[in-house]
This record gives sequence, structure tokens and C-alpha cells, in this order.
Amino acid sequence: MRDGGYYTNWDFHRDTVKAYLNSFNSLGVEYLEVGYRNPLSDGYYGEYFFCPPETLQFLKDESEKKLAIILNEKDVRVEMIDALLDPCEGIVTMVRMAIDPVNFNRALELAEAIKDKGFEVAFNVMYMFTWDNHPEFNYLIEKSLAVITDSGGITEETTVMGVPCLTLRENTERPETISVGTNELIGTNPKNIGPAMKTLFSGEWKTGGIPELWDGKSAKRIMDVLQNLRLSI
Repeated sequence: MRDGGYYTNWDFHRDTVKAYLNSFNSLGVEYLEVGYRNPLSDGYYGEYFFCPPETLQFLKDESEKKLAIILNEKDVRVEMIDALLDPCEGIVTMVRMAIDPVNFNRALELAEAIKDKGFEVAFNVMYMFTWDNHPEFNYLIEKSLAVITDSGGITEETTVMGVPCLTLRENTERPETISVGTNELIGTNPKNIGPAMKTLFSGEWKTGGIPELWDGKSAKRIMDVLQNLRLSI
């Protein structure tokens, strides 16, 4: 419903939501992200943009899953956490934060405040294509013991940096990060993280290498091919 809200201004008919929750209850997943928890703002947005207390209670009553909400880090500060999250206590298990890499350090402060209230915290890192503009974020990856992701993009960076990567997916469009690099698919069940981390901490994670032709010279090779094509015409 969170992503679907971009098409409906987060306004869904209650019968539609009930049907969605009922269908989701039969799936083998642990968490259900139900919407944003945003401060009041100008313009019209539906209830799943704010997830007021009565909506949260309805979701809790209808769903058999652990509920997650998302905060947009750019709109939330530490001093707003009590007002936003106090109504979520006892209903919401996880708070995910949508963050811009440039605000990563600020997001860490926000995450600490959320954890102090007893919620699980997860990051939804946005604008992955801007990483090269934020060397401090790449530094954090490079100095990490490991990276856990459900995205495909970061698996390339971890492979180049030699950092173990645990990908919560069943497949990948970057198979070379697995066959050659440091990435491993561990499936979509979060319970698989524990055994994978045990392998990591025991020193048994594969070393990995950099795939062939990942040398930063692709542009030159392309230009050489194009030049040869032009000369042969």
C-alpha cells in the first residue's frame, strides 16, 4: 500500500484494504509495510500517508503479520519521534526510513531515537545512482564487516570492495557478484540472516574476486569498437 499510494494519494477504500490484508495473511512472509507515518502537511493525502491511530488499530486487528511503517527521513527530526511513534507502540514492530545517502549520518541519529523506543529499524536507501557523489557513504560500505540488502545495485560495490554481501532475494540480475564476487543470495526469509552471519563470523565466507573486465575501462573498449566499425564502413 505504501508504493501503491503514489497512484492514489494513499487513499484506499476500506474493503480494498481488507481484501489485501486477507490475501497477505496467507503468504509466507513475516512483515507487512502498511504506509507512511508523516507529520501533517499541506495538500490532500489519504489515511495511509499518515496512518493515524485508528487506522493502525484497524490494520493490527485485520493483519496476522508484523506491521511496519515508513518514515521519510527528510521530513522527520528526532524531536518529532515521540509524537509520531507513541501511537504506534504495541501495534507496529518495525520502522523503515527512506533516506538520501547525503543524510546518512543524520539518519543514524534518527535511527537511534527510534530504537530507544523499542522499534526495529530498517533503512531504505534512496537515489542509489548518486553514491559516487557521496564518498562518505562508500566509505561506510568499504569499512563494513558485511552488508545486508534486498537490492541488486549495492552488490556490485561490495564485490569491488571485497565486502561480504547478504542479499535477501531469490535471484539477481548480477550473477557475477555471486559466481566471482562476495555476494550470496540467502532468500527472502529474514530468518536466513542468522545462519549466514554465523558463516561470516566463523571466517568461512568466501573471499571473492573482481569479475573480468570490471577494470573501469569499459568506455575505452566501447570507443575502440565504435572506431573500428567506422573505419570498416
